[in-house]
Amino acid sequence: MLQSLNFKHIFYFWVVAKNSSISKAAAVLNVSQSSISEQIKILESRIGADLFDRSQKKMILTSNGAILFDKLDDFFPNVEELFESLSNHKTTDVKFLRIGLCPTLSQNLRHNLCFSLIEDPHYTVKIIQGENQFLVEAFNRDEIDLFFTTNDNTTINGKYEKFHVAKKRYCLVSNSDVYDKLSKKNKLKSLNQIKFINYTPDSDLHFKSFKFLHKKEIQPIRIAEIDDINLIKNTLLHIDCFSILPINSIKSEIASKTLRQIGPIIKEIEGQITAVYKTKFQSERFLEHLKQISKIVKDQG
Repeated sequence: MLQSLNFKHIFYFWVVAKNSSISKAAAVLNVSQSSISEQIKILESRIGADLFDRSQKKMILTSNGAILFDKLDDFFPNVEELFESLSNHKTTDVKFLRIGLCPTLSQNLRHNLCFSLIEDPHYTVKIIQGENQFLVEAFNRDEIDLFFTTNDNTTINGKYEKFHVAKKRYCLVSNSDVYDKLSKKNKLKSLNQIKFINYTPDSDLHFKSFKFLHKKEIQPIRIAEIDDINLIKNTLLHIDCFSILPINSIKSEIASKTLRQIGPIIKEIEGQITAVYKTKFQSERFLEHLKQISKIVKDQG
């Protein structure tokens, strides 16, 4: 049987099944749709069974197709990892680890979350950055092995585990000009009608921030929705407005007084940094990394 098949037969089938579309598979493989269709028909002819239900608009797997796909879905990623290890490390004792980072993590925090894994010679790391929803979808498509998020609610498919890295504490922040104009008696109340930068609805912080402001009867002028912590900080430095930022992301700016903290820590807004990872990575080495990462993040506030 194997002598009558070639690599393209099964690889093209796997890519089509993964994308549920010949057109999408053609874009991934950079080949024509007709070439893919031909290879799949040859594969079905050789094994004597239909692999896709062609009565559907999408390329839906038959029961036989699903069985074959499950086997290949373990095989091809493992082969890719093997060649990656041999090519770059000249050893097979290396895991290819794709890490997703959401934009509500500061630059320093992203470094702390990834550095020990990058430094470990047993891993080849690829960093992928994007909105929370993008990372969840990529994780569900098996394009990411691990992602760090501050979102409490995520819909995740397949076998996965969660590790709570650390909590994030938030406060109101502005530049010195805005801070100096606020009432000394009630700085929170004087934020009413001041320009405000919130997070996008992709982040839980968007709704938590509005809930907090509503509770304090503050009605700011929303001028932007930004998830990138560094971009928010830079905007605060150049525009008279305020935002809600993680305390540990503004330590140096607070010390230099380029940014000012308005009021105490906001108890109503507290985020959890969570590592979501594929169950297959749950080794003793990997879990030790997560514990080390958690300790570093907590020690640095």
